[in-house]
Amino acid sequence: MSKSPTEAELIALTDNLGFVELFQEFVEFLTMSKQKPATIYQDCSAVVTLITKGGGITRTKHLRARMNLGREAVEEKRASIVHVLAGKMDSASLTIQQNTNRLRRRFKEKQDDSDNGWALRISENWKEVKEKA
Repeated sequence: MSKSPTEAELIALTDNLGFVELFQEFVEFLTMSKQKPATIYQDCSAVVTLITKGGGITRTKHLRARMNLGREAVEEKRASIVHVLAGKMDSASLTIQQNTNRLRRRFKEKQDDSDNGWALRISENWKEVKEKA
């Protein structure tokens, strides 16, 4: 249990750091190629600073260990962490009610940037997808 939002964000990050690394290994296995380290998007700038630069005052040894776990992953280049405002994250498209055209544009941008031939392709004609379902 945490007493501050920063502690809660730090706990959430370190709880899922192992899953991020396992998923990266899984993708490397599927593609049979080395992948660049996963980028973790964090909307709490205090957590980004704790993980990348260290410092701060941790309330307990448990939280200090969590901070150092995240720092170790970043220093060993197993993952990178970037501060992004919550509204600008791609996941916000799925959790916040938005204009449908904006959502389509976002998925189209991601599709165009992707170099994965086996990745899911989003149909240009959404009505056609609806009719097939």
